[in-house]
Amino acid sequence: MPSRPHHRLLAAQLRKLVGDSGEVRAEHLPALLAAVSSAYEEADQHRELLERSITLTSDELGTHNRELRGRQARLRQLNAVVLDQARAIADAWTDLDALFRSMTAAVCGAMPVARAGIWLLDGHGQVLRLADAQGEGGAHSSGLELAARDYPRYFAAMAEQRIVAAHDAIGDPRTAEFADGYLRPLGITGMLDAGIRHGSTLLGVVCAEHVGPGRVWTEEEQAFVASIADLISLAVESDRRRQAEREVDRQRTFLRQIIDLSPNLIYAKDRECHFTMVNQAVADFFGTTVAELTGVVDPRVAVHGVPACRDLPALDQGREVFVPEEEMVNARGEVRVLQTTKRPIIEADGTIAQLLSVSTDITERKRAELERTELEASLRQAQRIESVGLLAGGIAHDFNNILTPIMANAEMGLMGLGAGQPLHEELSEILQAARAARDLVAQLLALSRKQLLELRPIDLGQEIERTSKMLTRLVPAHVDLHLELTPGLPAIRADRGQVQQVLVNLVVNACDAITGAGSVRIRTRSVDAPPRVVLEIADTGAGMSDATAAQIFDPFFTTKEAGRGTGLGLATVYGIVRQHGGQIRVASKLGAGTTFTIELPAVDSRPVRVTAPPVAASLGERRDETILVVEDESAVRSLVRRVLAAQGYHVLAAETPRQAIDLVTSHQGVIDLVLTDVVLPGMNGRALYERLSRELTCPVVYMSGHARDILGKGALDPGTEFLRKPFSVADLTAKVRQVLER
Repeated sequence: MPSRPHHRLLAAQLRKLVGDSGEVRAEHLPALLAAVSSAYEEADQHRELLERSITLTSDELGTHNRELRGRQARLRQLNAVVLDQARAIADAWTDLDALFRSMTAAVCGAMPVARAGIWLLDGHGQVLRLADAQGEGGAHSSGLELAARDYPRYFAAMAEQRIVAAHDAIGDPRTAEFADGYLRPLGITGMLDAGIRHGSTLLGVVCAEHVGPGRVWTEEEQAFVASIADLISLAVESDRRRQAEREVDRQRTFLRQIIDLSPNLIYAKDRECHFTMVNQAVADFFGTTVAELTGVVDPRVAVHGVPACRDLPALDQGREVFVPEEEMVNARGEVRVLQTTKRPIIEADGTIAQLLSVSTDITERKRAELERTELEASLRQAQRIESVGLLAGGIAHDFNNILTPIMANAEMGLMGLGAGQPLHEELSEILQAARAARDLVAQLLALSRKQLLELRPIDLGQEIERTSKMLTRLVPAHVDLHLELTPGLPAIRADRGQVQQVLVNLVVNACDAITGAGSVRIRTRSVDAPPRVVLEIADTGAGMSDATAAQIFDPFFTTKEAGRGTGLGLATVYGIVRQHGGQIRVASKLGAGTTFTIELPAVDSRPVRVTAPPVAASLGERRDETILVVEDESAVRSLVRRVLAAQGYHVLAAETPRQAIDLVTSHQGVIDLVLTDVVLPGMNGRALYERLSRELTCPVVYMSGHARDILGKGALDPGTEFLRKPFSVADLTAKVRQVLER
């Protein structure tokens, strides 16, 4: 039978005994037994070695298991710390400083380590700033800064690696830059740093620092520090998000305040015309609140039925719409003119769901533009009138000097003639023509504001009542005259004669505009700021177009047929009002009548009591006063001398100022009145009287045919007596008697 293979241990002993032949002879038996015994011994050794190996492996496994259980317990401990810090974030997430102190304390206690710190990068990523660090003894610090230019390897490592576990901080190239200035002085031998990241962006570093013998950072410790870094990242980002939200809220509040402070009406509407946003100006305009108006339909649509068609181009076509003018009624019932810009609000997806509008109230601007237009028109009017005034002023003095003897001599001639006698009709026509010429010159001076005014504080209402009888005679039967006079009006400083002329001209003009039955209404009222007295004369006549109204005050402009007017009536009114410092406006519509509004400055003075005009003395009545007449026009001088002599006065006549001075010198103490022209050769009348006053104490009466001869401002000084040329015999004798008897 084939032999079985020997046991490898026995085969090994047999090879030692008999060699590779394997043949066993008798002499080999003792050796064979010894070989068998040796094989057994070697087997025993292998078994013992195996048994010892099994025993050793079991011990190592036990040790490993104990280490594993320890690491698991350590991991649970560190995880518990991480969980506690996560809860801290939830509980104290609004206070980062307190959270950082809690985390550095937790890291120091859990690992444990001598120092733990939290560093945050600046906005440029170039400087790490210590937010909080806990050192030995539990002391906390902050504020230290590390710049990337000083520690480039460390900054590069933190930018590239999740964790820098420097078991040998001084020898590790990533942290060796801190050796001399930081690690050695503090005895730090190990550093475990984890980056605080938001996505791929490095926000900062959590650093655990070991002091003492070398230390190898375990995987659990590295994971723990990384988890702490993740929690800090969450807290920092949450805080930054809150700060951003607060900033957005602040900006929103700030923007809201700006919008509410804007005087413009700012609002947004959806396609159904609901207000989605309004500012305070809109709420004030509609007399409500922002809260009440938000979400409701535009009142112009809901109440007034105004179509929102102007919104459609901006909403449907996505283009800006400019509305230059639109009228709206505010909560006080006032019609305001708004200028509006409408702009679509385009969403991120390109849709247009809302419309933003900004409306500017241009009512005052329109009013100012109208006033400017009126002012420009007034300026043009003034320039046109000024040209007429230059002409009138140039001829007034000479023309009135010519008219004076014509009028007076015609009057004197008529005094001795009865109706139907020879020359009576001719002299009457001469006097009538002279008076017409006088009135024409007066009108030219009035419209050019160059006539002399005798300004006195008067009550306009009383003046209208005094003139009403004359006005009633001027008004035709088919026209009713109504007076609506406000009692107790402030006084105005005016010339009574000129006020009367304004009333007559306007009432006559109003009556001419009424073809059938109608009325003329005269109203007065006062305005406080600034103090003014207002006169309105309104008629129910035919009215006029805007084009006609624009020319109504132009000299020689008239809408009447030839022969019914000179075109100077309203121009004269305009000149008188302007010379009194007032304003005049006209409002008229075709078929709706016309209203003239005059505003005159009010004064604090009490109105001067109206007295009866002086009565002219009859020719031939004897007087014994001596009057010095100074007049360079021989015709006027001769006339005045004859009239005064006929009154019984002693008359001294001088052609020049020099002659007047000589007469005063030679008639010391006998002259009772000086009657002098203003325009004289070599010296004007005012200067002459000042010279004569050295030797005289008597009053003076100035004569002139032009206001500017007396005062450049066109008004008499208080106490100045004036006789306007051309004057009648009655005017002359009454003025002389009035002054002498005063």
